[in-house]
Amino acid sequence: MKIRVFTKILAATFFLFAVLSCSKKNNEPDTEPDFTTDPLNCLCETNNNATVLQVGANKTYKTVTAASEAAGDNSIIEIDAGTYKGDVALALWTKNNLVIRAVGGEVILDANGKYIDGKGIWDVRGVKVCVDGITFMNDKVPEQIGAGIRLTSGNLTVINCRFLHNEMGILTANEQPITLTVRNSEFGYGGYGNGFSHNIYVGHIGRVDISGCWFHHADKGHLIKSRAAISHIYSNLIFDGTDNDARASYSIDIPSGGQAVIVGNIIQKSPNSEQMHVLNFATEFNDKYTTNQIFVAHNTIINNRNSSNNRLLNAPSSKVEIYLLNNAIPENTHYNDYREWDADKGNVVYQPNDLTASNYPVASLVSEWKSSMEKNINSYLPNTLKNKSLSLVPSHQYDSRMQVKPLSAAPAIPGAVQTP
Repeated sequence: MKIRVFTKILAATFFLFAVLSCSKKNNEPDTEPDFTTDPLNCLCETNNNATVLQVGANKTYKTVTAASEAAGDNSIIEIDAGTYKGDVALALWTKNNLVIRAVGGEVILDANGKYIDGKGIWDVRGVKVCVDGITFMNDKVPEQIGAGIRLTSGNLTVINCRFLHNEMGILTANEQPITLTVRNSEFGYGGYGNGFSHNIYVGHIGRVDISGCWFHHADKGHLIKSRAAISHIYSNLIFDGTDNDARASYSIDIPSGGQAVIVGNIIQKSPNSEQMHVLNFATEFNDKYTTNQIFVAHNTIINNRNSSNNRLLNAPSSKVEIYLLNNAIPENTHYNDYREWDADKGNVVYQPNDLTASNYPVASLVSEWKSSMEKNINSYLPNTLKNKSLSLVPSHQYDSRMQVKPLSAAPAIPGAVQTP
């Protein structure tokens, strides 16, 4: 499979900066947020009446902190390329309709031992806040949950950002009106090493949407952890790595249940993981959500864990619905041996030599995989999720630059990789 090819390619890539947008048209949070916008054409929305605040050595505001204190509703904060270290990087964002973006190149916010309100580098509390092209790194706090961004309230969109060497990349509060959207971003080397801190930790919020992102190297925590009512995880590279620093627990942990839609991801388990399961769902079930459903469709699972006792999904034997559809699952990962799923359709089990370097099946298997695929998988999706513009059929595929690329046709084979 040549697993190291992914790491080498991705380590050499550079993320793109763009003026992007993906938001709702009003300024008020919703208990049932409207996500009818295409999640893959997600842009930071601005308008001609916005006030522009510029940050840099030769600009009005010399520090990010000063700009955050001056910002009002409907502001654009443009941060000049460079490294902002310690106190000057910290910010509390309380206003609404904000776009905060890098200009002229990479912006690095290095906590360097500093933090705001005991939480992290930034604390976001506004409705409709969008962050584009910022690197958050090295955040640590006394409680060992220092976050690059702490989302305390409101609605946040994060695009083209990187979260490196933080105790938490993004950490949210537990408020139903909160929504979080993350696109084309990198989360790496997160966690304190105690198993309670993760690359991203989403609390009991309304919804989280994650796509086009690269998650890797979590220090005994999870690559993705979500307690949201709806967790939509679409076309990501969730690839911990194969070196000694790759030791994540679950690749995706959704312990409170709710509704999880996991589609089109490449999900890899590291050799050093102490956890036998790739995915975890509703194992802390406490009637938080009246509906508990997980849909795992068109994912490619790669398992490098050094054990003969590897499992795909950890979930209760009752009170949850589990749908496994059109996934490519390695032969060293048992997925259907301890309970009957609500649907087990179109999944293929492969051997290591069955995949090319790009994780596409070798030529001799393509026809067999095509014949194995379940065609009408959206029939398993409830109308409540269809009405929120969710689908089990991927229209995009993860690309090597922390982005997704559109598929030219409907998926033809199981797994996340539809084109070599």
